[in-house]
Amino acid sequence: MPALGQRVAQLEGQMQDQVTAIGEVRRAIDDLRAETKDLKTETKELRTETKELRTETKELRAEMDRRFERVDQRFDRMDQKIDRQFTWLVGILVGVLLALVGLGFQVARLQPL
Repeated sequence: MPALGQRVAQLEGQMQDQVTAIGEVRRAIDDLRAETKDLKTETKELRTETKELRTETKELRAEMDRRFERVDQRFDRMDQKIDRQFTWLVGILVGVLLALVGLGFQVARLQPL
């Protein structure tokens, strides 16, 4: 059996090892807390950026809707213009046809059969 002094020295050595290990665990916990705090900060920043992106996306969609509305209005105006021009064209053609038919009747009247 070892002497009392040797046993005390052995226990003190074991205690020193445990104190060192506990110190390392505390440092590791402090490092984890710091990393967790950093992650929370980054998460908050990402949430803020996400909200900003959503706002920008909504603004872009609103702008696209306005532009598509303007394009639709342009197409509507072009359709109306084309309809008017077609109506005039048909009217002119009918007028020319009637004039030719009338001219044909006059020529037929002047020439005996």
